Amino acid sequence: AYEAVADDLLRRINECEWQPGERLPTLRALEKTYPQSRMTVYKGLERLEELGYISMQQGRGIFVRRARPLPRVAILTNTGLYQHGYMPFAFQAFQHAHAYFARMGMDAQLYSEDALNETGLPSGLLQEMERKKISGMLAIEARFPSRYMRTDEWNGKAVPVVNLGAAPFPHTVYVDRNAFIDRAVAYAAAQGRSRLALVERAEHLAAHLGFFQACCEKHGVNLLAPPDRMPSADLSYEEYGFDLMQRTWHEDATPDVIVVPDDVIAKGVAQAVLALRLSVPEEALVIAMTNRGVKFFYP
Repeated sequence: AYEAVADDLLRRINECEWQPGERLPTLRALEKTYPQSRMTVYKGLERLEELGYISMQQGRGIFVRRARPLPRVAILTNTGLYQHGYMPFAFQAFQHAHAYFARMGMDAQLYSEDALNETGLPSGLLQEMERKKISGMLAIEARFPSRYMRTDEWNGKAVPVVNLGAAPFPHTVYVDRNAFIDRAVAYAAAQGRSRLALVERAEHLAAHLGFFQACCEKHGVNLLAPPDRMPSADLSYEEYGFDLMQRTWHEDATPDVIVVPDDVIAKGVAQAVLALRLSVPEEALVIAMTNRGVKFFYP
């Protein structure tokens, strides 16, 4: 009920019934205009003040601050932002984005994906979009189904979307990993590095470790053995890369080169580098094979 009062008062402000700086009618006068209770009208005014449209000054009255609403941007994240410690990039991106929107005079609202909704979007965000209150969306590591964005329903409420992190579309890239490993080892040797580690899932590591060792011997550099205990196979590729990088770095001999032949494993490695506060390339040179279309841009 109080939102109905707030919406109607906002309509009257936007229609210039009161100009910025002008005084609104008193609470007692507004009570006579709206059928809701005094407390409901007051809560409606509080909501407008919270959003920055009015200023309620004790002893002076209620004043219009501006006639147009702040542009509202939705920041959408997946639940992993709250459940896992392997996503320092997502936390940093959210903090920087929220601060930027505030500096630009924009209203940034945080939403979390809803796995139980087939759209992947929380009901609160869908309602705000239907009411045309969202002017854009920044998705950080969000995985809401891309197919929903191709439906007529989405087209009816579509807003500009910028997606950071998780790729919105599945992709498969076929590459020659051995060719990459050979070039990576040669590059590392040319840079004067001497202790190399190959970071891959256990099943891929078993397939490439022999070739990696032969490349290291050919270029006169040392191969560091993988950790005795590998991460759980149940982890996603990104979480696996994060865990394996942590384990690799905490071995007795630390590598000065990390070779990563997988773009999603590389995202996890980048998260671990941020979490470990490593200096790249001073402490460790990270050579990762990534698909150009992924737009891999971690610091």
